[in-house]
Amino acid sequence: MTTRDSTRKAEEATAYSKFYHSLCSVQDILSSGNGSDLASKPMPAIPFESLLFGEAFNSLRSSAAKVKIASDPARDLVFKGVSFKEYLVLEPALYNCRRDGTYRELDVLCKKIPLGPHIMSPPEALVVIRSDDEDERVCGMLYPYYRNGSFAHALDRSVKLGIRIPLAKKAKWCYQIVSGIYHVHTNGQSWHQDLKPPNILLDDNEDIIIIDWEQGIGGTNTFTAAPETYHDVDAHYSEGEKSKVLYIPHGGPPRMNNIISTPHWDVFPTWSVHCRKAVELAEVYSLGATMFLTLEQVALEYVPGIEDYSRTSLVWSIASRDIPQPWKDVVDACVRQDPNERISMKELLLFWDSERHKFD
Repeated sequence: MTTRDSTRKAEEATAYSKFYHSLCSVQDILSSGNGSDLASKPMPAIPFESLLFGEAFNSLRSSAAKVKIASDPARDLVFKGVSFKEYLVLEPALYNCRRDGTYRELDVLCKKIPLGPHIMSPPEALVVIRSDDEDERVCGMLYPYYRNGSFAHALDRSVKLGIRIPLAKKAKWCYQIVSGIYHVHTNGQSWHQDLKPPNILLDDNEDIIIIDWEQGIGGTNTFTAAPETYHDVDAHYSEGEKSKVLYIPHGGPPRMNNIISTPHWDVFPTWSVHCRKAVELAEVYSLGATMFLTLEQVALEYVPGIEDYSRTSLVWSIASRDIPQPWKDVVDACVRQDPNERISMKELLLFWDSERHKFD
């Protein structure tokens, strides 16, 4: 081995050690708030090197790929997490955000959200790495693989084939999307923050599964995000009237808790503590925009560097003449510019529950 080879090997070992120590240990995961339910229902820990990687998925938040486990090569799973390669090639701030998003999703799915309808279940296993004789560190998780793929792809296919999706199926999907988010808000006291068709899967029965619970890493989609979330504002309940929210521009120095994308100030963490109604109203807007994409059947533009649906306008086309007017009206009620004028999430749930049963 040459001196150059020895130096390169030593540098790689040093970099890998830094990557290893940037991760949480399994014990840290079990004993902290992250995934506290794992202590009573421990997940298996799968070595990263035992994964057989296949198709990579387009994801701005973390490594995401279809994988198999060497011990069970017949079964497909999805790996989400971070890798040594990402540690080497990404800017430190971006790597840290992706790593933190991985752990935050584990926290949300295992601790904050009870099992409920149309929400991704907690991961089936932790993926770990080891360095020499030290303890295992968590670099990701394994989730079920759904062969029907993303909801966005289903909409894309319908547009490409020129097929209008039956109203019964659209009503079912709208109800299931609202039902999932309603469950998160009422039973989990949490939120999604980036609801859109690419963050939804279809299971084997073509039912909705809402995924990507990192909550805000990488920003939010400007088409589906409520406009008030793109400003540095504080939200408060109106004095003596908890049903109304006051939005007050932040008067101090500019704030930043999102260093890799926009908006630079993520309002959801503070709103969720001080004014949960503001979080609900923002998510109602996202539900309305997502329902519009569903009912109108809008294809996703796959353009590098271009945000999802950035060229889409909330305007019904002649293709949607088959959509009942009350459905269009409820979408309009979701996306009103004044958050306090929007329909409530419970009203939205009841509306779609009624509409879907008309096709029984």
